[in-house]
Amino acid sequence: MTIWIGPIGITVHSGKENYIENLRKRFSDFIDNSQGQIDLEIVETNFKPEITKKGNEYFWFTMFSGNIYVYVEYASWSGKAFICEETPVRYDSIDSMLTMVAAQFSPMFGLILAHGCCIDYNGKGVCFMGDSGVGKSTLTKILSSEYRIIAEDMFSIGCYEDKVVAYSIPLGQKHFWVESRKNIILENICFLQSGELNIEVERNRTRIFETLLHNQFYKARKNDVVLMDAMRFNINRVCKNVSFYDFSWNAERFYIKDRIYIKDVKKSIASILQFSSDKKQIKSCNDNVLTLSKFIRIREDSIRNRLELWDTSIHRLYGVTGLGKAVLCYAHEKPQFTMVELKEYLKSRLTVESNVLTNILNELIDKNIIKGERIYNG
Repeated sequence: MTIWIGPIGITVHSGKENYIENLRKRFSDFIDNSQGQIDLEIVETNFKPEITKKGNEYFWFTMFSGNIYVYVEYASWSGKAFICEETPVRYDSIDSMLTMVAAQFSPMFGLILAHGCCIDYNGKGVCFMGDSGVGKSTLTKILSSEYRIIAEDMFSIGCYEDKVVAYSIPLGQKHFWVESRKNIILENICFLQSGELNIEVERNRTRIFETLLHNQFYKARKNDVVLMDAMRFNINRVCKNVSFYDFSWNAERFYIKDRIYIKDVKKSIASILQFSSDKKQIKSCNDNVLTLSKFIRIREDSIRNRLELWDTSIHRLYGVTGLGKAVLCYAHEKPQFTMVELKEYLKSRLTVESNVLTNILNELIDKNIIKGERIYNG
């Protein structure tokens, strides 16, 4: 019997039929009789196995105070899981054990086993990562009435050339609204946090990399240099093909049945897809073309003598500097423009250094006021 954790199959054997039957019932949609990549025998024992250092040729770990001891040989991808009779919640503990095995070998298959929830939003994959208690499962519950839920606690990310795929997996899904054995092209990842409802594009590559590492289950050991390099390579491919956002919200307002707030949350998530579509459209047309976001509404604040911007997609108000005001007035008049065209326009009106203009434009791009690729000095 093989349990499929995304594209990774763990073929499980046991002389104790109760283990096999329990796994078959729990993960019926993820089981078949084909041969998986990893072969694991579950052995029940009435004594704690003696733990010896296995060296670089084995991956091994213990759980539940040594009541579960697992080793898998790297050369053959086969091994054994010893489970003591006195192990608490034996059957639930097998889930955790299989998670550890799948996570350790996932980098070798271009995969990342991640902590988070994932939805199929009108054919586009959106996943949410964040600390425990921030409301990932609550968010999937809000969206489950309208969209397919791929995962609400754990899922597998597959990296293939120019696309990233999110897979539902049999482990860690606690609720009935999670779809079984589904996958979706992953286009957006949101880093969820508590706060006022707000969404910002995340462009700090270092923070993205560190957050993805923090939210995956593979744990490097001293001898896992090759696997760690594979994990970094996989994360780089995710960074290249997926859009990232910081998404703040207050999960408690769901429990007090604030229906207006829930509608605003759904609108904010919908805006993520629009941001991604705008970005792809501009990039495919011309990397140097910039355009004003269609969600931005411009109005004059005569009292403060500034231009105010209202982002209708996320209900956020921005104020801009004098140079920013000149840039946005031009963007409002001309639907698409390049850096060269903007400089020509400003030359007769303002004296501005090129690096200052670049910094202002990049700030507007980072806030999704102007759509396009970041600009580099020189």
